[in-house]
Amino acid sequence: MEKTLRDVLCEERAELVVTSQEGAADIAALARRMSKVAGWLHSVSANSHGVLHGGPHIALATSKFVTGRAQPPAGTRTVVFYPPFAPAEDRPVLPTGPSGPDRQSGGVLMVNPIPAKGSALLHQLIARLPGRRFTLVEGWWDTAREFTGHPNVHRVPRTYAMGPLYAGSDLLLVPSQVEDAFPRVIVEAGLHGVATVGSSRGGIPEAVGEGGLTCIRTMWTPGYRRPSQPTGSALA
Repeated sequence: MEKTLRDVLCEERAELVVTSQEGAADIAALARRMSKVAGWLHSVSANSHGVLHGGPHIALATSKFVTGRAQPPAGTRTVVFYPPFAPAEDRPVLPTGPSGPDRQSGGVLMVNPIPAKGSALLHQLIARLPGRRFTLVEGWWDTAREFTGHPNVHRVPRTYAMGPLYAGSDLLLVPSQVEDAFPRVIVEAGLHGVATVGSSRGGIPEAVGEGGLTCIRTMWTPGYRRPSQPTGSALA
């Protein structure tokens, strides 16, 4: 691969090489001899920031939060490079019945309902708010079995056609327990007029901005109820 890359760079005289993920440091170290190199820091993981070991000229951080965690070597300039977003199209007419999510008041949407993304809190909300409709979109893996038996849950397989799902919801839930860099779903939901309730971890507050709320406490202890506060008032 190194020989092929070297040959391509010599032939094409590329002005810019962008690289990230596994092996990015080696690619950056090789390419910077002939071209400007940008390494993309898509998260705060060691795998993402590994490209910095190759000494890229520019580090493209996907959020200010990621920029704050970066430790670039001398000669590497870090800049915020937010993901691009297309303007939301007009809200489509949604199907009714079991084939699609009806437009109902109080619909809550969550993408990737797994433990790292806050599914423990989601389970409690589903049980405590039986009158709310929850639409769950499959993410990293299929968690459908964990939510069977709940009549107020509508599960959607993994999809890139999120527009109708945003349009059919009133609230996006992002209670991540990990430090997400800059969840795209937050901005996408906002472009469809849907506010977000998210945790205060990572780049979530940065993505939410004025388009929702962030909460420091995102997990209830089983059996815990705040004094003088009715169950489920957080989403009332």
